[in-house]
Amino acid sequence: MCDFKLSAMSEKIFGSVLILFAVFGLTVMSIQYNVQLNDYRKAILENAHMHVLDIVNIKTWNEFYHGVYVMKRPDIENDLYAKNNMIALDDNHSLMRINHAWMLRQLSKQSRCKDYRFNISSLHPKNPINQADGFEARGLRYLEQNPDTSYYYEFDEKDK
Repeated sequence: MCDFKLSAMSEKIFGSVLILFAVFGLTVMSIQYNVQLNDYRKAILENAHMHVLDIVNIKTWNEFYHGVYVMKRPDIENDLYAKNNMIALDDNHSLMRINHAWMLRQLSKQSRCKDYRFNISSLHPKNPINQADGFEARGLRYLEQNPDTSYYYEFDEKDK
């Protein structure tokens, strides 16, 4: 067997080198974590942007046709803010016009069970259910104050 003994000076140098490697390793890991976090956030924003474009396209399509008509069923809520939105076909059947706002409200409710959600929100809504609060109100006020900006987002720092 070979006994290898370090001098006191060599032990200090060895200890310092170990500490430097540990600090360097932790720094690299921290930088890599932040890079991955930024990439993850960028992917989330790109995904959200695509969902917004889809919603805007659906809304625009509905507006182009001045709403769409669907067969009235008991499970479909009537839009209390729409006027003259029913067409009777016969004694048992009628069509209900669904405008873009009501369609988006229904899509919003349906999407809550998925991986994302959206709301129709306003600081001054016709329908009180669309009153913006919290994040939505902050975002709408920000967009009002920054008219050249087309989006607002927040990341919760506790979710790091």
